[in-house]
Amino acid sequence: KYDLDLAVLSAANAKPLATYHQSAAFVSDAFRLDNLELDTARYKLTPDLRAFGLRVNFKGSSGPNPLDESWLSLYVKEGNTLRPVLERLVMYVYSGEWDTRCAGERANTVRTIEIGKTSSHGYADLIVKSVTTSMVGEGEGDACEVKSTTGKPVLTTLRYDGKRYG
Repeated sequence: KYDLDLAVLSAANAKPLATYHQSAAFVSDAFRLDNLELDTARYKLTPDLRAFGLRVNFKGSSGPNPLDESWLSLYVKEGNTLRPVLERLVMYVYSGEWDTRCAGERANTVRTIEIGKTSSHGYADLIVKSVTTSMVGEGEGDACEVKSTTGKPVLTTLRYDGKRYG
């Protein structure tokens, strides 16, 4: 189990301006915590408020049943605290079941976020675009053939409910 501690620091003296703590934020076993990354995209939720993101990447340990995921959480500064407004949105997932040589099925989904022109409870709506690619492998050795199919993009609008995005 991993705790999460975030802080926004003053550039002048490195003192914390705002903090956030979550006990046991991540559990890692066969699905291991691979890394954390700050996402500094311009998540401008109001004319005066910009969120920042934390991406958490996990990797599975199975070759025949691969599983990789990347989660995004968004935080805003309110006074001397940081508050999550979006938690654990899966931005990337790769999974499947195959023989590690050719035969089997795998798929990945990639998501992106765009700031919408509309708003809910004073915060901009978030438009999530999801694109899934499926791969099917058949045959063995030199006769292996992998067919890939990319689905049409799916758009989903996330609206702020006054506390967080649903």
